Amino acid sequence: MKLSMWNTRIRKYDKPLVVEFWAAWCGPCNIMAPALSQVKAEYAGKVELLKINADDENELMRELMIYSIPTVMVYNQGDLLSRKTGAMSIDQLRKLFQIAVDGKPGTVGLSSPARILRLIVG
Repeated sequence: MKLSMWNTRIRKYDKPLVVEFWAAWCGPCNIMAPALSQVKAEYAGKVELLKINADDENELMRELMIYSIPTVMVYNQGDLLSRKTGAMSIDQLRKLFQIAVDGKPGTVGLSSPARILRLIVG
């Protein structure tokens, strides 16, 4: 799928959209799947979940500069609000879905003190 087709597709959703790029062979994707299903159910009617198989969309992955999976992208009215790569906890997934509902850009991940601590320890 071309990027222009992708942009047209995501703008057609009348609800906020969470997109997961995944693959069947991806361990972190499989580990995260039950939590993602649970959060999808919690936000039913408020947020749509679109799962894109990375193996089927190599061109789109290149155009969106997705180099690792799982990658989750959050859109509201066609605007990208957040993007996160790697396996996430159920709480992190809830935050992403809430960002979609709120319609405001946001991040999910380590707090600033936790990042600093990791740099020091590393």
